Amino acid sequence: MALGGTENSQEFDLEILEDQSAQVQDRVRNYQRKITQAYNKLVRARNFQESDLVLKAADHIMKGMHAVKFTPNWEGPYQIADIQSSGYCTLKDLNT
Repeated sequence: MALGGTENSQEFDLEILEDQSAQVQDRVRNYQRKITQAYNKLVRARNFQESDLVLKAADHIMKGMHAVKFTPNWEGPYQIADIQSSGYCTLKDLNT
């Protein structure tokens, strides 16, 4: 009789764990959706064409290094030489 009760208890515990797992998965999905929405709100789509003039963030900005107070944050101008389907742009330095 005790063995049967243990099996029922284990089945009940398993059902509780499955319910909790489903709740956690729902919470994770909701969290990820909210994070995605917040990110997409801040991101602006930029449509560049070949031969557009652009500025590039300076190396110390991209690498997160500390720079002298009056160091420029931008380098350029650069001309867009090629645009890949992924959105990656090849830049041509106009100063050289």
